[in-house]
Order: sequence, then C-alpha cells, then structure tokens
Amino acid sequence: MSVLSQYRHLKMPTKQFLASYRVSRDCEVEIAELRTESLRYSRWRVRWAGLCSLLRASIDVMRNKDAKACFPEEVRRSLIEKWHELRANKDQFPIYWEFIHRERNNILKEYEFGAYESIINAQGEAKARTGILYLLNDGETEGLVLRGGPYDGKSAIDVADEGKRWVQSTVCECLSRAGFDPDEEIEFEKFVRIQS
Repeated sequence: MSVLSQYRHLKMPTKQFLASYRVSRDCEVEIAELRTESLRYSRWRVRWAGLCSLLRASIDVMRNKDAKACFPEEVRRSLIEKWHELRANKDQFPIYWEFIHRERNNILKEYEFGAYESIINAQGEAKARTGILYLLNDGETEGLVLRGGPYDGKSAIDVADEGKRWVQSTVCECLSRAGFDPDEEIEFEKFVRIQS
C-alpha cells in the first residue's frame, strides 16, 4: 500500500490540491505581516525578495508541477492552456509581466528593487526617506512604493496583494474551466490518481 493511498478519503477544497494555490496562501501571510511591521532599515529587502519570489513561483509551480501532477487530464490541460494564454497575450496580464515577473527578475538577477522605502503623508503621497533616523510627522506613515512601469508610485504591498489575488483567481479559473468547483471539498482519491 502506497503512502498516498492512506489519504484516499481525505477531503479538502479542490484548489488546495494545487501547489500553486498553496504558494499564494503563503504570499497572503507575508503580505499581512508586511502591512503591520515597521519597515525600518534594510530588513524589508529580504522579506520583499522572498515575497516576490513566491509570487513568481506560484505561476512557475502551476506550469511545472501542477500541470504535470496526477490530477485529472482536464485540470492539467487547463493549466497549460492558461500558461500559453499568458505568454501569447502579455499586454493583457500586466500584473504578472510588469510586476510579478519583472520585480522577481530584477531582484534575483540584478539585485535591483522596484520598491523603495517612503514616507506616506496624510494625502497618500510618497516622498523618499531622508536617512534612517527620520521622525514621522503627524499623519505620516512608512511604506514601500514602486517606481517605474505601470505601477509607478503605487504601494508595493498593495500591488503585491493584487498579484496574490490574481494568482489565486487564475488557479481557480483553471479549475473552473476544467469542470471543478475550486471551493468544493473533494476526496483525495477523486482528484488525484493514486499509482500502485
């Protein structure tokens, strides 16, 4: 009896079977923590690099792992078709190509960050920090802001959250196209082929 066969009656939402969706859930945790944590000094760079890498990994995992897993053929086909759609229509998916793909590549290949530390005033306008000992004035908060591209001047964490929501909706869309309800609880053996 294989190790997997002992889980044949385990039930969970269909979307949870896909590693790409589980990666996006890890992104969700990191985004929530970045929203509440002080961004002083360079600690944010490590956290931001990790978050951007996970966002990118979610789509790579969708294509390289989930699409090859022991899932129903319709699901695997839907995941591959979505990847081809993303590649063929780059202008329709700026959150992926202009943020997720670009920011991760900039960080890991050149150690360049599109996000930078800023002071956000009460009107929501960003200004660069002037030193590490900057004292916030009334109505000011610290934040990460993006520079360049279509997300210039926007909150980096808000854009990352948009990216995470896009990944999750993309995975759910693929499941729906394959005839599965992403939120329906389904038994392991009804979704995953158990090989002897």
